[in-house]
Amino acid sequence: WAKTAESARYLYAGVDIFGDVKVSSGPLLGRWSAEYRRRMLAVVYSWAESATTRGDTIHLVTLTVKHGRSGSKPDMMATVDKLRQGWRGIIYTLSRSGCRYLRVIEPGEVRGYPHIHLVLSGASDEFCEALVQRWLSACPGALRAGQDWERCEDVQRVGAYVCKYLGKSLDFTPSREFW
Repeated sequence: WAKTAESARYLYAGVDIFGDVKVSSGPLLGRWSAEYRRRMLAVVYSWAESATTRGDTIHLVTLTVKHGRSGSKPDMMATVDKLRQGWRGIIYTLSRSGCRYLRVIEPGEVRGYPHIHLVLSGASDEFCEALVQRWLSACPGALRAGQDWERCEDVQRVGAYVCKYLGKSLDFTPSREFW
């Protein structure tokens, strides 16, 4: 599917305000396209730079939900629905905290079941633990063992950490053109 998405193109046909027919096409900016990755790198590295400038503490948080074992489309969709439910359960807490965050949904390595990675800027250890507890209460059946958080001591490389979750085919070396 990813290979198909990478080569996908759009086709636009329409009429402009003068009545002339316009047709154009081009590559879709899907998650696996080089242009999309370039844009995401720029966003991530500028976010990391602003967090560094402010001197914020950075935390990396992983949030998971209980999922099936078959890897079938219904199982995957049920997992995505649980992630959405969990996100709705913590977004209020995040928005009221005053910390900044980046959220990335990553497919798992074994069967592809998705989970969430958060990078929090300006959060404390206590807040991260409280956020995990809130997630557990918003996601029935989620296990504490599947949730994780850690302080990121190397703030200069936070962009590389986030990009790891944006796409496995990225070169994770921080590029100075984005700083």
